[in-house]
Amino acid sequence: MPTRGIAKWVIRIVLGVALLFALKIPVDFFHSEYFEDNVPSVREWSGLLLHPADHSPDARVVAFIVFVWAFLFCAYAILVYEYILSFFARRRRLALYVWLRRVVVTITVVGALCVFYAFNVEPNWLEVTHVRVESEKLPRGAPIRLVVFSDLHMAREPRLEPRLPGVIAVQKPDLIFFLGDGINRTAALAPFRNLMVSLTAIAPVVAVRGNQDHGDAWDSHGVYEGTQVNVLKSQSMVVNIRGAELYLWGQDFYLPGLIPRQPPPSPGAFTILLQHTPDLMAEAVGARFDLYLAGHTHGGQIALPFYGALITYSRYDKKYEAGLYHEGSTTLYVNRGIGFGHQPMPEARFLARPEVTVIDRKSTRLNSSHLGIS
Repeated sequence: MPTRGIAKWVIRIVLGVALLFALKIPVDFFHSEYFEDNVPSVREWSGLLLHPADHSPDARVVAFIVFVWAFLFCAYAILVYEYILSFFARRRRLALYVWLRRVVVTITVVGALCVFYAFNVEPNWLEVTHVRVESEKLPRGAPIRLVVFSDLHMAREPRLEPRLPGVIAVQKPDLIFFLGDGINRTAALAPFRNLMVSLTAIAPVVAVRGNQDHGDAWDSHGVYEGTQVNVLKSQSMVVNIRGAELYLWGQDFYLPGLIPRQPPPSPGAFTILLQHTPDLMAEAVGARFDLYLAGHTHGGQIALPFYGALITYSRYDKKYEAGLYHEGSTTLYVNRGIGFGHQPMPEARFLARPEVTVIDRKSTRLNSSHLGIS
């Protein structure tokens, strides 16, 4: 067989295999738990598209899926066309078709690289974010350093968790806050406890429970037993650090709203609200908390360039999706977390790197020399 004939059959075989895989993608998607659990039923799409403001997160997911499927349809049509043409003599293709094919191939290559990055690079690329919060309630002197992380979602196989004690120890924190969602599987219970023990050797650890940290299965395992972690279950805790009084209020996830603080903070105490989600922001501002620390959103886990998170599972939607916010006298920081949610959420991150937050709290009080007092 001539070399040209062999090349044509190789092309046909490659295109045929590509067609089979392309056909397998929609079959797997429509028969997956992901489609059933996370994508609104097709029967609901008309309402979502006609009234997107009433269903913003679902409408965004549907719009994203429609865009992806439109692209896949174009790619599949081009693949079929090229496969059919491979059985005929060389024919001239229209300039518009050649341009469209180049666009689709380019997007496919870029998309494949993005998928590889999301599954293999970003989940292992830990970011340490430094934030400074100033307050007149703190005495002058060295700043107080807090380290914050959330949403470990530890699974059977370790990911970033073995690196956390070393990363956190370098920061020399005064307090470490963990904002809930510790493990996805009971197989991760022992590594989770070992991690918490390692962290308590660095600095005192204060934790609150997330939406996955409840129920008989969680409570029966005594997850924090023997770790010396201070778990606040809608409780307060007062900590004194170098003359600064910190009032910590840890609120459980499943309570419908911010409950009265008992005992209340003393006048002049720097007040910190710890809660798994940013959903209590309005109430935190009303209660005049100085600092509110939250997680839960994962920064969307999969975010789009220039737009951010598609979905956050927060009642505020994208308003507090990640990072630093100021309202009234309250500063909110939403940590992007470390791990991934339960399946069928993908074990991937895109433009939402796992994060450890370092918060330095400094005084804005003037000393005697600034006041002109000798």
